[in-house]
Amino acid sequence: RTKISVRESLDQLASKNTRQVYVHMLLHWPRCNDELEWMNCEEEENNLPQFVKDAGPPPHLDKQNAWKDSWRALEEMYNEHAAERHRSAGVDGKPIIASIGVSNFELDDMKALIEFAHVWPQIYQGNSWLI
Repeated sequence: RTKISVRESLDQLASKNTRQVYVHMLLHWPRCNDELEWMNCEEEENNLPQFVKDAGPPPHLDKQNAWKDSWRALEEMYNEHAAERHRSAGVDGKPIIASIGVSNFELDDMKALIEFAHVWPQIYQGNSWLI
């Protein structure tokens, strides 16, 4: 599911830009948080197109581990873009994933990520007192 979303974003950027674009991808939340009123994961899941639903299980059903599949997908896509990052521009002008990172991960999440990750996050967006 993560790869579908990232590819769609990169394709949209490619269709609107004539210059080389470097993208910094964030895994925005490690899990659905039922305490946040605006976070309606089940409703969002129900509104997804069927091809996305068919790509894998709903992440809100495995709150402790779903982010791991998403992180692994970001790592794979980041590694696929490695050769383009080392050139001055992409071969065909497609957007290049320049870095990957996380947002809203707390200390326990960050510890688990560091133990799990093949590629460590290059960006952290969030409250530094939480890590």
